[in-house]
Amino acid sequence: MTAAVYLLSVAGMLVAALAVCAAPLRRRQLDDAGDGRATVLIPKPRSVGLVRVGVFYVVSSLLICVLAGLRHGGLYQHAVAQLAALVDHRALAIDAYASRISVDLRLIVMANITVFAVVIRASAMRRLVVLGHAVLFAIIVFCVDAAGCVVASTLRLTTQASSIVGSLAILVVAVIVMLRLISTTFRLPGPTAVADRRGHHWSETVLLAVGALVAVVVVVSLVDLVDTLVGLTHPTAFLVAFMGFPLLFEVLFAFLLLSTRPARPGATCHDRPPLTTITPAFNEESTITRTLEAIDAAAVSYGGVVTVIVVDDGSHDATREVAARAMASFRAAEGRLVVATHGGKAAALNKALSLAESDIVVRVDADVVVAKDAFCHLPGWFANPSVGMVGALALPDPRARSLYAFGRLFECLLGFAFARVALQRVDAVNCIPGTFTAFRGDPARHVGGFVSGMNGEDSDLTMLLGRLGYQVIVDTRIRTYEDVPRTLREFREQRVRWNRAGVHILARHSPLLAGGGSPRTWFFYIRSAAVRVTAVFRPFVFVTGLELSLLDPATRSVAPRVLVFYLVAAVPTLLIVAGLAVRFGFGRRLGWLVVWFPFTLLRRMAALEGLLTMPTRSVAPIRAALMAYHTPRLARPVVALSRVRSQGAPSS
Repeated sequence: MTAAVYLLSVAGMLVAALAVCAAPLRRRQLDDAGDGRATVLIPKPRSVGLVRVGVFYVVSSLLICVLAGLRHGGLYQHAVAQLAALVDHRALAIDAYASRISVDLRLIVMANITVFAVVIRASAMRRLVVLGHAVLFAIIVFCVDAAGCVVASTLRLTTQASSIVGSLAILVVAVIVMLRLISTTFRLPGPTAVADRRGHHWSETVLLAVGALVAVVVVVSLVDLVDTLVGLTHPTAFLVAFMGFPLLFEVLFAFLLLSTRPARPGATCHDRPPLTTITPAFNEESTITRTLEAIDAAAVSYGGVVTVIVVDDGSHDATREVAARAMASFRAAEGRLVVATHGGKAAALNKALSLAESDIVVRVDADVVVAKDAFCHLPGWFANPSVGMVGALALPDPRARSLYAFGRLFECLLGFAFARVALQRVDAVNCIPGTFTAFRGDPARHVGGFVSGMNGEDSDLTMLLGRLGYQVIVDTRIRTYEDVPRTLREFREQRVRWNRAGVHILARHSPLLAGGGSPRTWFFYIRSAAVRVTAVFRPFVFVTGLELSLLDPATRSVAPRVLVFYLVAAVPTLLIVAGLAVRFGFGRRLGWLVVWFPFTLLRRMAALEGLLTMPTRSVAPIRAALMAYHTPRLARPVVALSRVRSQGAPSS
């Protein structure tokens, strides 16, 4: 058998395995009985306690310790070298590259999938199907590692660089496999029926591609240098790649900020068009007074007509009375209180949206305080007919003093003033949070308003307006101050809901099902999948890296250097956060950066809990599944929505 035949065999196995992964991502599931627009009909999420999350991490850690025995003797590396040697006969070079392969990352992913199959609430058959993803992952990574050795030998890469690039490639495989697992395991919203009218903006796509290439080169070079200086050995080298993975996006965002010009609001000559603020309220008696007083103060500064619509969503407390008293004291705004039966946040928002008469509508949540000049910056943006939505720099309540408050401060600076501002340069912002969202009312009503039946109605509206061709702006001059969780329970409830929303939006706006050629669709899909999947693994990597270093006598001396590398790898993020804190007037809070690590660790654990709350699918019998696969599926009708010419929206 010739080398070409061997190469084709390995390539064929790899392509076949990847095809098995990708096939379900392109197949529309029948979980959602909604209309694809304003209504999603899927089972409600389940509550999950910390016990189940704790079991996941404890059992996975123990399983990794057991599997760690596979590292000794280099059995896996030898098998990879044998397969690669069938194609590349330079045995010494192949062995050198194979010997640098760290199986630790592979073990972490396989252990995670295995234990995940145990802790989810699902039938025995579904657990077996989930477990099969570990086998699928093992097959793919074996082929990828063998192919990687051949490529590294051909390109004459250093063994360190080869190990780092290989681990990054395995992370990509892990994301694809886990994305398949999520798509086939849980009952998710169906794809949106709103047609993507924005079209392809190739300049933005090319810019993102160039930025991604630059990010890979920079991160691999940086991590290779750190690996050389710190002196990590191959059993812990996976840490280098894993810690370098989030840096890819940070370098990409920095590239976008440096290579593009920021958008500028138009001149309005002090024009102050009417505004309508909409606020859903359910049991908000303790916060809504401050919210309404702040809106009225902003209306005073604005100088134009501001109508405030509050929809009481069947509150059980004194929200109605408190809101009525606050509105009676308005100095500039005009208040309107609507009492409704409890139907959920989306229903309350849509009720308020249906009553709004102004072209510009501003959603303000009932636990948010807006700055006095919050409305003054809006007319300039909306004077541009291509702008459909404007967001603010969201910040935590300055009165709060806790781990959650300070962690949220740095998270907001990194997420709004850095990531979203960078993504705005290529019109790829996927979410303007509902705490403060200014948008055009008519297009929002045309797409069905705020979706009900799923989490993430704010992100959904952002994506839908993007599908109509509207740009999304983040103006850091506009500041809002939101309530923050005070206890671990409140923090978990908030982050579980947010993470579940991320998965729901990922399914509803998948470019593989809903279409969409703009970066707001496909880049969101890639980034969201990567961030949410690696978030589940991340708490492990810190613990497991140190654990494996201590268990292995050959690498025990490396443990202190692993800790040093953790600090080195975190420096870029900390520097960005520190610079943003100084830039936006929070330099005195830099001492609280010590809470960043525990805060992010809690966020990652909530990502897992969010997945566990989602209802799972039953497993259809093989015969029925085959029949369903071969039966032509009726496509959901695509609703092609014309732009609202009265708003002067951009043409496709």
